[in-house]
Order: sequence, then structure tokens, then C-alpha cells
Amino acid sequence: NEFLVKVNTTLNLKNIRIIEEAIPPTKPIPKKIFIKFCMVILASSLFGIFFAFLVENYSLKLKDYSEIMAILESPILGVIPKFEPEDKLS
Repeated sequence: NEFLVKVNTTLNLKNIRIIEEAIPPTKPIPKKIFIKFCMVILASSLFGIFFAFLVENYSLKLKDYSEIMAILESPILGVIPKFEPEDKLS
């Protein structure tokens, strides 16, 4: 009631009224930390997978000597062969 009286005298308004009184909560709102943590882990892993996909597919590296031949439009004189690592157990 004091609020209404002060508003009416200060702003000279007559159409303000209290519909419902505010009731403070009896217990705090749960923060759901575990759910937020799981969402952050999921979002970061999806971002990491997406970023790795972009880096792998849109890399500007030359991966094979045939790409060099196509760009330079000339034959290649020599290629360093790729060696597979030998199995140390045998």
C-alpha cells in the first residue's frame, strides 16, 4: 500500500494496483551442475570432431606426387618412397 501511495503522489497515476504479492522462494533453485557439465563435454567433443574433419578435408598440403604432376604439368624426376614400418616382433 505504501508503494501505491508513493507512486500515485510522485507520478500522479491512478490506474496502478497490486494484482498479486511477491512471495520469496523457500529453497534455492537447483543449479543442475551435472547436466550443464555433460552438455559442455558433448558440445566440446562435437566441436573437436567437426574441427578435425575440416582440417583433414580442407588441408592445402600435397598428399601425393600425382598432385604435384598435375600442378606443375611436367614429369617428376624422382620420388622418395614411403616405407612401412617393419614389425619388430618377427
